Amino acid sequence: MLKFLIICSLGIVGFSCSGQVDTIKMDTKSTDSGVLIDPVEVMPFIIERESQYVQLPDSLGGNTITGLAFIGLYINEAAKVQRFNIIRLYLKKEEIEIIDYLNTKPEYQIREDDYPDAVKRYYKFIAEYIASLKIVPAPNVKPKKVTIINLPLRFK
Repeated sequence: MLKFLIICSLGIVGFSCSGQVDTIKMDTKSTDSGVLIDPVEVMPFIIERESQYVQLPDSLGGNTITGLAFIGLYINEAAKVQRFNIIRLYLKKEEIEIIDYLNTKPEYQIREDDYPDAVKRYYKFIAEYIASLKIVPAPNVKPKKVTIINLPLRFK
């Protein structure tokens, strides 16, 4: 069974492909007794994938490139990705950094042309990977109009 931990706009999301989904909000509240309460909200979708590890195609460096990416997915009520945003892309080749990109733009939608040239090179691959994801509704959870999930990818 695969389990993933995702950092999202609500906090940290942990989920498994078996259907167990939990979101932990980072907003902590105190009670009159001084006890801290961390509210938990269940995510409305399960993202099924073989692994969090992805190998780039040879045209993008193949197995010589390692690193990570965080992709913001905007998922509608029908469990379809409406758009995505490359939040972070960090890649290296033989311990030499080749990309260290952090998206500081707060826009809801970002287009391929909005990224620096070095990041644009990987945009199509990331878009194809996202299209291959299986997103299923979680049982007994009503989805919001748009749910934002930050999906981690590791390049090996």
